[in-house]
Amino acid sequence: MSTVYHLIFVYGTLQRGENDYPYWLADEAEAVFVARARTVNRYPFFVSLPPDHSECLPCVLNFPDCNVSGCAQVEGEVYLVSAKMKAWLDVLKDIAGGTHVSVPTPVELCEAPSASFRARGGSTAASLTWPGTVAGEAVTVTAALYFSAKGYPEDWSSPAPRSSSRLISKFSVASMLRLYGDRFIGGVPAHLRETQNSAKAKVMQAELNALPEAYWPPSTIAYRAATAKARAAQADEEHTSDMPLIPCYGAPLFPKPMILFIIDGIGDNTYRELGGRTPLEVVAGVPVPSRCEYSPARESAFAHSLSVTEEMLVDSAAAGAALCETVNEHVTPGINVVTRHGVSGLMDPYMAGKSCGSDTAHLSIFGYPPTTYYRGRGAYEALGAGLELEDEDVAFKGNFSTFADRTEELWGDEDPALEAKAVLSTSSAHQYVTHRRCDRDFAAEGPVLCNDLNGTTVATDLHGIPFEYPHTIKMLYATEHRCGVALSGARRVVRADGSSAVLGMLSDKITGTDPLMDGQLLLHCKPTVGEGHPEYAAAAYTCRLVEAASAVLTRRLKAHPVNEARRQHNRAVAARLADEAGTSGSNTVARKNVANLVLFRGAAKKGWVPTFVVRHGLHGLILAPTCIIKGLGICCGLRGEVCHACDPTGQESLRGATGDYHSDLMVKVRAALHALRIECPSSHEAAVTAALQSTATTAQQASRIIDPQYNFVVIHVKGVDNAGHDRNLKLKLEMLRRSGLAMEALWSALPAGATMAVIADHSTPLGLGDHCCEPVPVSVAVKRATSDGALSAFPIDGVEYYSEMMAASGALGRFRGGELIPLMKRVHHHYHYV
Repeated sequence: MSTVYHLIFVYGTLQRGENDYPYWLADEAEAVFVARARTVNRYPFFVSLPPDHSECLPCVLNFPDCNVSGCAQVEGEVYLVSAKMKAWLDVLKDIAGGTHVSVPTPVELCEAPSASFRARGGSTAASLTWPGTVAGEAVTVTAALYFSAKGYPEDWSSPAPRSSSRLISKFSVASMLRLYGDRFIGGVPAHLRETQNSAKAKVMQAELNALPEAYWPPSTIAYRAATAKARAAQADEEHTSDMPLIPCYGAPLFPKPMILFIIDGIGDNTYRELGGRTPLEVVAGVPVPSRCEYSPARESAFAHSLSVTEEMLVDSAAAGAALCETVNEHVTPGINVVTRHGVSGLMDPYMAGKSCGSDTAHLSIFGYPPTTYYRGRGAYEALGAGLELEDEDVAFKGNFSTFADRTEELWGDEDPALEAKAVLSTSSAHQYVTHRRCDRDFAAEGPVLCNDLNGTTVATDLHGIPFEYPHTIKMLYATEHRCGVALSGARRVVRADGSSAVLGMLSDKITGTDPLMDGQLLLHCKPTVGEGHPEYAAAAYTCRLVEAASAVLTRRLKAHPVNEARRQHNRAVAARLADEAGTSGSNTVARKNVANLVLFRGAAKKGWVPTFVVRHGLHGLILAPTCIIKGLGICCGLRGEVCHACDPTGQESLRGATGDYHSDLMVKVRAALHALRIECPSSHEAAVTAALQSTATTAQQASRIIDPQYNFVVIHVKGVDNAGHDRNLKLKLEMLRRSGLAMEALWSALPAGATMAVIADHSTPLGLGDHCCEPVPVSVAVKRATSDGALSAFPIDGVEYYSEMMAASGALGRFRGGELIPLMKRVHHHYHYV
């Protein structure tokens, strides 16, 4: 920090963890957090809510000790900043334009000066006019406070102001979102409030660029370098493009990246076959507390999946030794890389003692209370699959499934007992679901079926009664047997007399048709609200539509060539089995289930969710081929586009990352590094140049190509969870091993100052085969550069292994999923939290 310094008092979006902080104040070289504080005088402090304007901003007026009821000592934070940082903040507050004035103001500290200030302020701190601490009295200092000088609502003092909130004393984006919901879009960081190519960003960057050279921020230095490069490129071109080739970032700082690496379903139990360890502990290399023991009760799930031979099983000691040797082949120290360089703890993804689905867990982890924002899995699955939903559409998580149709020659079921039970249970009025998942290996047929079924209209219900208008079924393939399904919602029509009416109003307050288990009858869709509820009529109407849509899809599926090909395959298998009857040969070709049913589950409308950048001040990307996770991220405002120049469609960047056992996790690592502009493919520069010189490129697209896009990336790994559901130890160990390799490669490539966290969204124990309520291990680390150039991390709590039990001894303790992102931000900017 330079020898010229200022004490400043911030009270709004510049506070630690708020949305402008990472782009303007989070620079340990130019700013030192001192303490939480409050003004000595009472001021009017409110949130401006002009009715004809989209921005909602915190305002403090320079009317000390005014006699208006509600004026308070404003709470905020004090920083010691360099003259350079003060110049940047003057740009943000538009001091030159007169929007704010900076006034030395007495403030009292609410706590002792921070260790960071005492340790790093040095002679600067000593030379301050710093009053001594008097027992029982608050320490008072003078700090610059930014008062609103113009643009604030004139009726701020009214008992019922129309364009401002009630008077407050403390600001936070979270509280503003609770109070004002989608009205408070002013929570977006200042330079991102409209678009990244907004006039506001251009003005701010121009003002930053105009500062004296000694005050140039990193964005100005990058701006000038890009300008020089653009001019050199244009000098070599005969025809120069009118497109501006320079970035307009609009903020002084480029926040260091944060990576959230989510290994779905990682948690498990200890097993004797693994030497009293969990599968995660095996891969992490946790020392064996006891010898591996073979258990006949789990022979199929463990010994057979790890290729223990029948000869070995004769001797339990030999079987145990073989198991130990086999599992130890999966040891991958890379899975511990974040743990060894950071701090660890345990997290209850939703709440202690509650098991939950991946959607609920991720919503909580992303900082959105499920009780407030959860609408159902359907919208997430549909959005993740790529369906464009209208506000009134009702979406579902769909499964291609198999039911026992007695008109079929062969159902294709592999379990004769299920077929026999179906004959006894089903009738013409019921459908017996033998397989909820017709086939996990459905990547070839699934897109074909979805493409042909998409756009199917449903004009009447099962009794032939016409709907208010012919509704449309939207379908798009997701992964494996899954698809996104949506029913077109309400439509406004204009009558001949000029009046209008809304037809076909739908509700998501309904059940689905999925029985959730194999060998059960198809469920009837029913309203989840009573007859007195305002949405009951719409819900009952939607139930009729769902059952009619299910019947229409079944009719079309039964006649589809894909299913006819599967029937022919099954006939060939049956003939071969008949020919081989009584012979010693064994048939290894399995039957294929006929996809004659689509199950509807998790009805949901798109709903409103505050975007990730509003809630957390982070501009995020999600890399998750699993549609429900990707769709949930998109719903929260995370984007799925890695690089607009290299991959305009967003499809090529993740080719090979399939979200199943075959997924190439290194594809996600490379995509994350590309999106963060840390390591770009060799074709990146040429793609950027070509895109910028194209006459079809708009100004907004140009900004997305040039400007830094992301400072937060979510990488989601699904295969570990699949192995838990399939109770396959070998695959779980293999997917954990590959996750460790990916984590190690990612950590090695990250720059100093980057933060990485590794978590799970829930536990899926092999012994249970389903989600459970146990907490999951969490590790968070910041990659730091030491004075000699070597890389280290801080803080570190000494935990060596990323495991369910070792993490319990970490510094983070146990916390709920909703606290994860704020915790990551505190670790990321630990120099302002120490």
